[in-house]
Amino acid sequence: MFDRKPPTRTRRDAVAPMTRAAALPDYAQAPAGRYLAGAGWVAFCHSPALWGFALVGTPAPDAVQELVAALATELAPGVSPHASLVDVRGLAAVEPAAFAHFEAYVAANRTRLAQRVTRLAVACAPGLAGAAVAGFFGVTPAPFPVAVVPDVGAGLRFLEHPPADVETALAAAVRDATEPEDLRAQVRAVLRRTPDATPAEVAAALGRSVRTLQRALAAAGTSHRAEQAGVRLETALARIRETDAPLTTIALSAGYASVQHMGRAVRAATGHSPSALRLARGDHPLAPS
Repeated sequence: MFDRKPPTRTRRDAVAPMTRAAALPDYAQAPAGRYLAGAGWVAFCHSPALWGFALVGTPAPDAVQELVAALATELAPGVSPHASLVDVRGLAAVEPAAFAHFEAYVAANRTRLAQRVTRLAVACAPGLAGAAVAGFFGVTPAPFPVAVVPDVGAGLRFLEHPPADVETALAAAVRDATEPEDLRAQVRAVLRRTPDATPAEVAAALGRSVRTLQRALAAAGTSHRAEQAGVRLETALARIRETDAPLTTIALSAGYASVQHMGRAVRAATGHSPSALRLARGDHPLAPS
């Protein structure tokens, strides 16, 4: 008898992307290996042993309400106990009303969550949005062990779940479900945290290749350079109008090379210098009465 060598797994064979369900009833009927997506969210069942969801951009309260309805699928009769993975690294902001939907869901389903979910890993990025999500179970006690982690890989280790193709499949689902404006929100969220982030750094933070991200931004009518300039200007204008910090400090913290660079950008966008904008503030001591 001849010994048979196991078949060689190619890179393509190793990736088993989840397929997209058309609607909630379709997803609820056969969730394994599938995902359901809405505006700024993806709910998924990678396998019976691993469920979860991802948030991107700034999901509106009604969108989060749709997500919560999809999450209830993992509490249905016959669903085996499983680990849960939440990826909110692409989250730009959290609306209080949206947060309230999650609170209500956990409160209403505490017993069933404790029975179905063995442990939960939450992949968060630094920043206010990440802090809000990370602090969720400080406000609403968790019915299972929870770990806040920096990326999906760390989350899978906490969940004691083999990495396999989970990260690749989840990233593909999020890309497929993300509208251009959601992509811009994700890019801007990264650039707000790190104004000088390179295209490679932004792509890595979003789980994409540089070339794929550049193509997606071009399809949305923008670019890394344009989004970076937009975030720098947005940050500078907010600090000029809302703080009394020195203009040089604002320029450097917003990512400009100098206060002169910031001045040119502000004037081009508003028709006024940073000093004039600050003087126009009603609470400024030198503002005209």
